[in-house]
Amino acid sequence: MADTEVTINGRSIIVSLDIDNNGSFLPVACLIENGMPTSRPPIDITSKCGNGYVAGDIVDQTITGSGIAINITGTPTKESYASLYTLLQNKTVVNCIFGPAAPTTGDTYYTGNIIVENLDLTASDKDVLKFNFVFKPTAGSLVQVKY
Repeated sequence: MADTEVTINGRSIIVSLDIDNNGSFLPVACLIENGMPTSRPPIDITSKCGNGYVAGDIVDQTITGSGIAINITGTPTKESYASLYTLLQNKTVVNCIFGPAAPTTGDTYYTGNIIVENLDLTASDKDVLKFNFVFKPTAGSLVQVKY
Protein backbone atom coordinates (compact mmCIF):
# COMPACT_ATOMS: atom_id res chain seq x y z
CA MET A 1 0.00 0.00 0.00
CA ALA A 2 1.34 3.45 -0.91
CA ASP A 3 1.75 6.24 1.60
CA THR A 4 -0.42 9.29 1.10
CA GLU A 5 0.83 12.77 1.87
CA VAL A 6 -1.36 15.47 3.32
CA THR A 7 -0.08 19.00 3.49
CA ILE A 8 -1.04 21.24 6.40
CA ASN A 9 -2.20 24.76 5.67
CA GLY A 10 -0.17 27.15 7.87
CA ARG A 11 -3.14 29.51 8.14
CA SER A 12 -5.03 26.86 10.12
CA ILE A 13 -2.32 26.56 12.82
CA ILE A 14 -2.83 29.06 15.63
CA VAL A 15 -1.91 29.75 19.25
CA SER A 16 -4.75 29.78 21.78
CA LEU A 17 -4.72 30.60 25.50
CA ASP A 18 -6.99 29.75 28.43
CA ILE A 19 -6.47 33.05 30.26
CA ASP A 20 -9.50 32.59 32.55
CA ASN A 21 -8.45 29.03 33.46
CA ASN A 22 -11.93 27.74 32.65
CA GLY A 23 -11.11 25.34 29.80
CA SER A 24 -12.16 27.89 27.18
CA PHE A 25 -9.29 28.65 24.79
CA LEU A 26 -9.28 31.82 22.68
CA PRO A 27 -6.91 32.53 19.77
CA VAL A 28 -4.18 35.11 20.35
CA ALA A 29 -5.35 38.30 18.57
CA CYS A 30 -5.17 38.32 14.75
CA LEU A 31 -2.01 36.31 14.11
CA ILE A 32 0.20 37.02 11.12
CA GLU A 33 2.54 34.14 11.87
CA ASN A 34 3.44 31.79 14.70
CA GLY A 35 6.07 29.16 15.35
CA MET A 36 7.39 26.71 17.90
CA PRO A 37 11.20 26.55 17.79
CA THR A 38 12.38 23.51 19.76
CA SER A 39 15.94 22.34 20.36
CA ARG A 40 17.99 20.08 22.57
CA PRO A 41 21.42 21.74 22.78
CA PRO A 42 24.12 19.04 22.87
CA ILE A 43 26.74 18.63 25.58
CA ASP A 44 30.27 19.02 24.21
CA ILE A 45 32.42 16.06 25.27
CA THR A 46 35.38 17.09 23.15
CA SER A 47 38.75 16.29 24.71
CA LYS A 48 42.26 15.41 23.62
CA CYS A 49 40.90 11.91 23.07
CA GLY A 50 38.65 13.18 20.29
CA ASN A 51 35.72 15.34 19.35
CA GLY A 52 32.22 14.48 20.39
CA TYR A 53 28.78 15.51 21.51
CA VAL A 54 25.96 13.79 23.39
CA ALA A 55 22.31 14.75 23.56
CA GLY A 56 21.75 17.49 26.10
CA ASP A 57 19.56 17.16 29.16
CA ILE A 58 17.34 20.18 28.48
CA VAL A 59 14.76 20.78 25.75
CA ASP A 60 14.63 24.49 24.93
CA GLN A 61 11.33 25.57 23.42
CA THR A 62 9.43 28.78 22.84
CA ILE A 63 6.16 29.65 21.16
CA THR A 64 6.64 32.72 19.00
CA GLY A 65 4.42 34.83 16.85
CA SER A 66 3.34 38.16 15.54
CA GLY A 67 -0.06 39.68 15.07
CA ILE A 68 -2.23 42.70 14.62
CA ALA A 69 -3.11 44.27 17.95
CA ILE A 70 -6.85 44.40 18.62
CA ASN A 71 -9.07 45.85 21.30
CA ILE A 72 -11.90 43.68 22.56
CA THR A 73 -15.46 44.99 22.73
CA GLY A 74 -18.41 42.84 23.70
CA THR A 75 -17.89 39.12 24.24
CA PRO A 76 -14.24 38.25 23.56
CA THR A 77 -13.53 35.88 20.67
CA LYS A 78 -9.76 36.47 20.72
CA GLU A 79 -7.17 37.48 23.33
CA SER A 80 -5.96 41.04 22.81
CA TYR A 81 -2.42 42.33 23.11
CA ALA A 82 -3.58 44.08 26.30
CA SER A 83 -4.38 40.65 27.78
CA LEU A 84 -0.88 39.44 26.91
CA TYR A 85 0.62 42.55 28.52
CA THR A 86 -1.32 41.86 31.73
CA LEU A 87 -0.07 38.25 31.75
CA LEU A 88 3.51 39.49 31.35
CA GLN A 89 3.20 42.12 34.09
CA ASN A 90 1.53 39.76 36.58
CA LYS A 91 3.81 36.75 35.89
CA THR A 92 0.66 34.74 35.16
CA VAL A 93 0.91 31.08 34.10
CA VAL A 94 -1.77 30.02 31.59
CA ASN A 95 -2.52 26.95 29.50
CA CYS A 96 -1.65 27.17 25.81
CA ILE A 97 -2.51 25.19 22.68
CA PHE A 98 -0.39 25.34 19.52
CA GLY A 99 -2.21 23.60 16.69
CA PRO A 100 -5.15 23.54 14.31
CA ALA A 101 -7.89 26.12 14.88
CA ALA A 102 -10.49 23.44 14.17
CA PRO A 103 -8.83 20.07 14.91
CA THR A 104 -10.15 16.86 13.41
CA THR A 105 -9.44 13.24 14.31
CA GLY A 106 -5.77 12.42 13.80
CA ASP A 107 -4.53 16.03 14.05
CA THR A 108 -1.53 16.74 16.26
CA TYR A 109 -1.43 19.68 18.64
CA TYR A 110 0.80 20.80 21.51
CA THR A 111 -0.37 21.93 24.93
CA GLY A 112 0.97 22.99 28.31
CA ASN A 113 1.43 25.90 30.68
CA ILE A 114 3.31 28.97 29.50
CA ILE A 115 4.44 32.37 30.71
CA VAL A 116 4.76 35.45 28.51
CA GLU A 117 8.51 35.96 28.15
CA ASN A 118 8.51 38.83 25.68
CA LEU A 119 5.98 41.22 24.17
CA ASP A 120 7.02 43.80 21.59
CA LEU A 121 4.56 46.41 20.29
CA THR A 122 5.31 48.24 17.04
CA ALA A 123 3.39 51.32 15.90
CA SER A 124 4.69 52.29 12.45
CA ASP A 125 3.41 55.22 10.40
CA LYS A 126 0.78 54.20 7.81
CA ASP A 127 0.27 50.83 9.49
CA VAL A 128 -1.80 49.24 12.25
CA LEU A 129 -0.42 48.48 15.70
CA LYS A 130 1.37 45.13 15.54
CA PHE A 131 3.06 42.98 18.14
CA ASN A 132 5.51 40.11 18.51
CA PHE A 133 5.41 37.65 21.38
CA VAL A 134 7.48 34.89 22.93
CA PHE A 135 5.87 32.37 25.28
CA LYS A 136 8.01 30.03 27.38
CA PRO A 137 6.63 26.65 28.51
CA THR A 138 6.96 26.30 32.28
CA ALA A 139 7.82 22.57 32.02
CA GLY A 140 10.51 22.98 29.35
CA SER A 141 8.31 21.98 26.42
CA LEU A 142 4.69 21.50 25.49
CA VAL A 143 3.19 18.00 25.35
CA GLN A 144 2.36 16.55 21.92
CA VAL A 145 -1.19 15.20 21.72
CA LYS A 146 -3.21 13.43 18.97
CA TYR A 147 -6.77 14.68 18.59
